[in-house]
Amino acid sequence: MRKASLKTLKEITGNETGSALVISMLVLMLLTIIGVAATRTTDTELQISTNEKWHTIIFYGADGGTEAGIELLEQNIYSAGFDDSGNGNFIQGNMSGSSLNFYMNPTPPILTPGDANRDAFMPTVYPANAPHTNLRVGGNPSLSQGSAIQMAAGYEGKGKGVANAGGFITYEICSQRIDRTDSEGVINIQWRHVF
Repeated sequence: MRKASLKTLKEITGNETGSALVISMLVLMLLTIIGVAATRTTDTELQISTNEKWHTIIFYGADGGTEAGIELLEQNIYSAGFDDSGNGNFIQGNMSGSSLNFYMNPTPPILTPGDANRDAFMPTVYPANAPHTNLRVGGNPSLSQGSAIQMAAGYEGKGKGVANAGGFITYEICSQRIDRTDSEGVINIQWRHVF
């Protein structure tokens, strides 16, 4: 019969049986942590690129609204106001609005447009919560540099004369783009109309 002997500490620590299993488990755990971190980084990068895409779409939508607003403003000035389409609104191409003579608006204290506070919008018809662009326009007239009205002495028989370099109106055009992701972009520009 054999006697069971207790192993000494030197024998236990010197035994390498099963060490490959422990090392492989540590390597597997390390690879799992790296994989989870890479997945989270990829998800974050995907969210960032999606947000950047929507930001770009909304920015260029609002910027396009200012360009359309400039053209609409010049048409409104040229026509001295738009004709009523029958319901108190005007329709010019893809734009509509309730302010027929918005070229005469002074610069409002709050320029940012909204669905209840706008001079024009596009498209002319859109369903609720659909992407659209609102415009608000206002301007103040000024005389150009070198403009003057001169009165000559009436007793000299010269009457009155006018020396004028012209005038202009600096318009504030504000475009608000509302998109389907419950996001909005606002761009405000100045446009000088010389007369």
